[in-house]
Amino acid sequence: MFRVLVISLGVIINCVAHDNIIDHAWQTAPSGVTIGLRNKLMDDSYLVTFKVTNLETQKSISLDVDSGPNDWNQLIFPDDFQKCENIFEVVYKEKSKKFIWEAIVEGRIVLSGTFYYPNGEIIWSKHN
Repeated sequence: MFRVLVISLGVIINCVAHDNIIDHAWQTAPSGVTIGLRNKLMDDSYLVTFKVTNLETQKSISLDVDSGPNDWNQLIFPDDFQKCENIFEVVYKEKSKKFIWEAIVEGRIVLSGTFYYPNGEIIWSKHN
C-alpha cells in the first residue's frame, strides 16, 4: 500500500511539475515589418534606396537595393538593415516606435509610409 501511495504521489508531482515547466516554455519574438516596392511597368533595372527614419529622433538608416524590371523588392525591418551604420541609435536606443520609410529612385521619393516597430506588446497572463 505504501508503495502504491509513493508511486501515485510521484506521478502527480511529475504531472504538476511538467505543466508548470510547459507554461514557462512559451516564447515569442516581435516580428519585423515588411516594406515592399514594385513598379510593374518598369522595363529596365533600377537602384532603389530604402530610407527608414525614427520620427522621434529624426535619425535615419538607408539601404540600397538593385532591382530588376518588375521585381518585388521586399525588405524586413529591422532584420535587413542590421549592417547599416547607426542601426542601434535608430532602432534600439530610443523608445520611440513610430517610423517613416521612403523608397527613393533616381533622387525622387516614389513611395513612402509609416509603421510602428515593434508593432505589438506581450501581455503576460496566468493560465489555469
